[in-house]
Amino acid sequence: MQNVIKYFGVLLILSIVLVSCAHHIDGFRTLDSFEEKRNSYETVVTNVRQYRDALECSTSRCELEIEDININKESQSNFSGIRIISSKPLVIEFNVTESIYAYIWYAETADSVKYIFSDPEVVADELAVKKLDEHWFLVERDWN
Repeated sequence: MQNVIKYFGVLLILSIVLVSCAHHIDGFRTLDSFEEKRNSYETVVTNVRQYRDALECSTSRCELEIEDININKESQSNFSGIRIISSKPLVIEFNVTESIYAYIWYAETADSVKYIFSDPEVVADELAVKKLDEHWFLVERDWN
């Protein structure tokens, strides 16, 4: 019986270590992707902004779907997911690695950072937000 308990204890510790490593690896991969493919990120933001402005969206309630926006296949292939959090101010979430741990967020204005924390899918005390520059943020979820 003691051997079984030790075995499960070792498995538990190993799984915690693996999840922690996956969290950090996904953060590094996401940040590397942003640095390498910055132009693709900028292109998506420009396309979404132009689409929004053409619709004359004046509030965050203007629903934009990424599928409706003309983004070329090459740019889309750089991401496993793109989600528009808010249209005014524009806040976009980029998922690069199909990870639940790390995202790149674009925030149009300084005030729009609050959307990162007001997103219903986000629990604020599980987030680490690193400002990359004026509009770009690395958002990491940490459940460890």
